[in-house]
Amino acid sequence: HKNVVILPFAHLSNNLAKAKDGIKIVSLIEENLKKEFNVMRAHFGSHKELLLDIYGHPGNARYREF
Repeated sequence: HKNVVILPFAHLSNNLAKAKDGIKIVSLIEENLKKEFNVMRAHFGSHKELLLDIYGHPGNARYREF
């Protein structure tokens, strides 16, 4: 299995859902991903730091808002 980390970054959105709804959505995502991946999940409201070390091609990292 491959690893997936669910890391909520609410500050990236300009249209936030209620916290209760956000937690429910993240839980559903986690539940579905666990069928095929090892899933780790960061907590809402905790301090996060994200460091990406990737090759410099423009298509290597993308932000998606759902």
